[in-house]
Amino acid sequence: MTTPADPPEGGTEPPGVGDVVEYAPGRTAIVTDVRAGVPWLRNRYSFTGEWPADAPAEIRVVRRRAEREREWQWEGRAGEQ
Repeated sequence: MTTPADPPEGGTEPPGVGDVVEYAPGRTAIVTDVRAGVPWLRNRYSFTGEWPADAPAEIRVVRRRAEREREWQWEGRAGEQ
């Protein structure tokens, strides 16, 4: 049995703050916090609302925060959010 703190199958790390994740088929969000091993999410396109993931073990990381930061730096937008 896996717990929210366990890495997903395949040996990758669990989602972290700033990662873009798919929490349901075709539905993505950004991880804003991890509380007691449960990722808290917010809509990618608005800054309103935050909710705990219903099924933390089923979340799939789409893009890591580090990848997004590298893209910002490359585009000259480091520090912008």
